[in-house]
Amino acid sequence: MDNKAKRIRFLSMLASILAGIFFLYVSVSVISYGSAFSMSSSLLHPLIKFSETLAFSLAGFLTIGVPLSVLFGLVTWLVKRAVGVCYSYLVVLPLVLLILLGFLRASTSGELDLKYLVLMTMQYLPLMLVVILLSTRTKLNARA
Repeated sequence: MDNKAKRIRFLSMLASILAGIFFLYVSVSVISYGSAFSMSSSLLHPLIKFSETLAFSLAGFLTIGVPLSVLFGLVTWLVKRAVGVCYSYLVVLPLVLLILLGFLRASTSGELDLKYLVLMTMQYLPLMLVVILLSTRTKLNARA
């Protein structure tokens, strides 16, 4: 690997990390607005009768998970347009560390139970799927 290729790789990694910090900053706002978003009780009431966890998981999926995945796709697209290469795992890393810190806090305070894990998993499931999709697509494009 020559010096120019190393420099380009370093700059793209640095841009991905800086984009990850930006993504973390904006995602806290998205999570806050998504948590404050109120859904109609007539929409959730039939699901609450069946399963309360399912109803709130679906609400978190729609109000937090989908906007986060769209925001992630936008940030990675902007980095790829600006630098040429985007490391999606480096973009999502700051948010993952914040989520793990939340799990650690919940486990030490005794708030960690199955319902909490299901709700959190459903909130971040679309984001996880988009990260996996973009990273495998990047690897497939690199092979071709």
